Amino acid sequence: MESMPRSNQPADLNLGDAHNFNGICDDLEMARAAVLMEEAAPFQHDNIEIKGYDFNNGVDYSAILDSYMTVGFQASHLGKAINQINEMIRIREEPVNLDEHTDAFFPYPVGKKRKSLTLFLGYTSNLISSGLRDIFKFLAQHDMIDCIVTSAGGVEEDIIKALSPSFLGEFSMDGQSLRDSGMNRAGNILIPNGNYCTFEEWIMPVLDECAEEKINWTPSKLINRLGKKINNPSSIYYWCWRNKIPVFCPGITDGSLGDMLYFHSVTHPNGGLKIDVVEDIKHINTMAIRSHKTGCVILGGGIVKHHINNANLFRNGSDFSVYINTGIEDDGSDSGARPDEAISWGKIKGSAKPVKVFSDATLVFPLVVAKTFAKDFKGEKEAYFDAKEGEEVAGEPEDFLNDTAIHLGTEDYKAECIQNFEIMKIGETMSSGVTSPDMLRQTYNRSVEGTGYCSSDITSPDLLDTKENEGGPNSLGDPKPGNKL
Repeated sequence: MESMPRSNQPADLNLGDAHNFNGICDDLEMARAAVLMEEAAPFQHDNIEIKGYDFNNGVDYSAILDSYMTVGFQASHLGKAINQINEMIRIREEPVNLDEHTDAFFPYPVGKKRKSLTLFLGYTSNLISSGLRDIFKFLAQHDMIDCIVTSAGGVEEDIIKALSPSFLGEFSMDGQSLRDSGMNRAGNILIPNGNYCTFEEWIMPVLDECAEEKINWTPSKLINRLGKKINNPSSIYYWCWRNKIPVFCPGITDGSLGDMLYFHSVTHPNGGLKIDVVEDIKHINTMAIRSHKTGCVILGGGIVKHHINNANLFRNGSDFSVYINTGIEDDGSDSGARPDEAISWGKIKGSAKPVKVFSDATLVFPLVVAKTFAKDFKGEKEAYFDAKEGEEVAGEPEDFLNDTAIHLGTEDYKAECIQNFEIMKIGETMSSGVTSPDMLRQTYNRSVEGTGYCSSDITSPDLLDTKENEGGPNSLGDPKPGNKL
């Protein structure tokens, strides 16, 4: 029997319908063209190839972080954030170009030098409850930022941690059981309620002292005083006080600090401490207006995020901005808004290249700091003893003399102090025996009067008085009339 010829047509095709066959071929070509569409025109892009880290090269953490830029998704946003912050740091370290109408110092705080870029750091209170507090402390300790904005909890938790520790728990721990045992939970962080009792005992005398002073207190002035009084180098605000970094807290009553202010207002005979928030808004807005450029690193949202952005509105927007938060924009909240929304308000410049990293800041900010602020860090500043405050303070000899000898009125004398008053490390005294700013001034005043001796002659505080009684020349040469403090 003769076999039928094999057809090249699809099995389900009606062999008698040539028109149907041609239609299917047309459909196939249309589908192929849709699936395998060629570029109509070249697309403009950065030609960054997507690739990850090759662990065949071993474990190199710096290289791993460098590779984030090409990974895609939020890893690439993290890479962009690192690049933006490094650009902020580069510009900030450039020499400041001043004309005759530009002051080298900000009007507030007094003595804070203007940089080529003013770097605003913002963080919410939960991040101070976390271990990120130690990273913020590092930034303040080494004067790597110019301004901080935080919430009330961001202030009190730093002070509380300097007094008592908090502990790691679980997100799933039963709330009532914790309440019964006097334990407060912030996420998976446990804060004993006794810590707040300790905080109350510590802060009430400070508030009493402030209330007696004839000062127009603002949140930033109060935080500055708290940093001075806590006298603990583990504290962010201790270093902000040392380095004249203003800390703004527009919502200062919204937290335990507000509770303390309430208790103080009820118990103090004159109604307690009065705090002026208007003066602070003037200071932060003026700081933004008078900056050459501004950069913003904002962790979290809410009042912290908006307060920084709104200050930059007064200069037609910040030049650089990095957000790190998990907020979504779908509910119209400012916390979740992307940077482009701030551009529409004039809070970020249209020419800027802002970045939002959608992530828990505790996961990524340590990595950011490792590749930015800390990457060229040469080691911790040495500490020096300040007998006036009774504390060890960090800084170079130059920093110490900026707070002391520079106030003596002449750069020449400041330079001579740097040579003559060699400051030694912790546990030693200065070679001159001068152990405090007050004694430095006393030594200089007596040398101006022609009755004192300077560093090469004075080897102890007692010898200062002995030499004064003996009289004689001083190592500074001729007295300089009019320079006595």
